[in-house]
Amino acid sequence: MKKFSQLEYVRPDMEAAKEEMRAYVRALREAGSYEEMRDLFLEQKDREYCRTTMETIAQIRNTVDTGDEFYDREMEYLNRETPHLRLLCQEAEKVILDSPYRERWEEEFGFHFLKTMEVSQKLSDPAIVEDLVEESRLTQEYSRVTASASAEFRGETCNFYGLLKHMQSRDRQERREAMRAWGDLYEKIAPELDRIYDSMVTLRDRMARKLGFDSYIDFIYLSRGRYDYGPQDVA
Repeated sequence: MKKFSQLEYVRPDMEAAKEEMRAYVRALREAGSYEEMRDLFLEQKDREYCRTTMETIAQIRNTVDTGDEFYDREMEYLNRETPHLRLLCQEAEKVILDSPYRERWEEEFGFHFLKTMEVSQKLSDPAIVEDLVEESRLTQEYSRVTASASAEFRGETCNFYGLLKHMQSRDRQERREAMRAWGDLYEKIAPELDRIYDSMVTLRDRMARKLGFDSYIDFIYLSRGRYDYGPQDVA
């Protein structure tokens, strides 16, 4: 088995992926039986695994080193294209939901399979595509700002994760000093984080309202798969 560092990354061709998805939607609509739709679905999932594997590799490597310009650019590309592909995926899922084979789908794949598709119909819309792109950009910027922050601690240059090990020390004084350094580090980058946070709050509230939700809270519970409980239950 290869180590993660040995896995080859190849940029997914998102235009080709969109064409594949359009062809998949057409084929689903023309399918004459459950078995035919099912085979089309499984074939499409196999194709998607290759693309999503590349996306995951890029995301992890970008997270590990936010200063790596190559993977920074790759994530910008993927974040820009993925919302458009998601709309096509949503279209395919609607064909499955509207098919006369719902009982067969649920029998083989389970209730949650169809429930997730139903919820996804409420979470994507052409009206929020550009908002999703901007949300990804802000998220990436937040990660970049926090990952690049560092402080000197006991002769060592530490980022947040570097300070974490000192915060778990058996020595109480060391933990205390590390916690203060952690707080000072956040205070140093607070203006940047506040700016990003304010932009994100406004953006996410706008997205939710465009989709007909009363607030982002209602939107994000469904987006995270919280189907059987909501804010009232948590409160």
